[in-house]
Amino acid sequence: MNRLVELLTRLMEASADLPDPEVEPEVVLAAAEHMMEMRRQAFDELKLTLESGAAVDADVRKAASQLQGVDSAWAARMQAAMNTLATRMVGARRLKASLYAQRQGKHAAIQV
Repeated sequence: MNRLVELLTRLMEASADLPDPEVEPEVVLAAAEHMMEMRRQAFDELKLTLESGAAVDADVRKAASQLQGVDSAWAARMQAAMNTLATRMVGARRLKASLYAQRQGKHAAIQV
């Protein structure tokens, strides 16, 4: 059970330490795999604890309820990071199309 509290605590701390997803979306998305693995381990440990019939103490209940808030915050950060990267990709495509048009001597509006 101590392992469960430790996993949940590490997961919450790691979520709080992530950078702004609009500034460093690549870092946030790169952390996603590690965060999902930690989350899976925490839920596996919680399942084993419950299946064993062991009493669940207040620390575990508190950590498990806080995990719901972490999930919500994490989902919002992931969405913001993906939106930022998508915006950058569209901007890069428009820039590339504009530069291509300029090289071709065209000044027409570029639609992407």
